[in-house]
Amino acid sequence: MGAEQPDGGGPGLDIRGRAELAFVERALDELDAFWEGRSHAVEPLDRTLFTLAISEVLTNIVQHGAAGGSAAPSTGEGEGEGAGAGAAAGPVEIRMTISASRDELRVVIADTAPPAGIDWDAVAMPDADAESGRGLALARSSLDEFAHASEDGGNTWTLSRRIARVDSGE
Repeated sequence: MGAEQPDGGGPGLDIRGRAELAFVERALDELDAFWEGRSHAVEPLDRTLFTLAISEVLTNIVQHGAAGGSAAPSTGEGEGEGAGAGAAAGPVEIRMTISASRDELRVVIADTAPPAGIDWDAVAMPDADAESGRGLALARSSLDEFAHASEDGGNTWTLSRRIARVDSGE
């Protein structure tokens, strides 16, 4: 778990681990517990859409950025959201830091995968019969901010969603 967040948002969530599907499952379980403590402050729709975006980004990191994984980096077909020049040397690690203020949900996801070459202009929902390729498009449509930065040491993904204040009846 993390430190106290600004704007009275309470404690944040800080999760680290190897880029594997088990990490995605653990991160989503911890996020569910995080929401339980905030159910009075964050509308269910905001929680659901923010969680969806996180799930999509984490899954993409695992599928396209993890070294030695069963999915190779994207070749421009399918998802089109893969890592750039190939697998990282050694296992890919992920750190996910979530904060919740009165007005915004924010997550910063840092990975040690190779820089992800993303053509943001090409990120769109695929045809209805496509088996993949929805991840970043779904995430982007669920957020108010979706930023990605790459450098040799990995990628940083910043996701945020403004939230409506819940009337607490006080």
